[in-house]
Amino acid sequence: LVKAEAAFREADTPAMRRSGPVYLQSLTEMNLGNVLLNQGRFEESRPYLLKCVAGFRRANAQIMLANSLECLAETSIEFGDRDEAIHQYEEALTIVAAIPHDDFANRLAKRVRKTLDGLTLSADQQN
Repeated sequence: LVKAEAAFREADTPAMRRSGPVYLQSLTEMNLGNVLLNQGRFEESRPYLLKCVAGFRRANAQIMLANSLECLAETSIEFGDRDEAIHQYEEALTIVAAIPHDDFANRLAKRVRKTLDGLTLSADQQN
């Protein structure tokens, strides 16, 4: 993870942000955000994930958007915002539901559905 972080930080240059294609910028931001997320560095990962979500929206990269929303939702949970996380997971599910013949989208849908079910079940138990 340390080597991956260094590589993605090197790729996340001002020149790339100014001139690189939005999709490639968003991939770099997503990967850096994910590396930081996997290190438990939620506060650092969140801005990168927010940027990549916005970039994937602009690039209309639906599967990558759904994947990034899932990661962003993890940070929302860590910051105690269950409602925001649920909204992000639901949006990710809506996106992948429109791509039923993609294997990655189907795996993502299963993972998100399982997490979302757990979140809504625990919310119901609190009420």
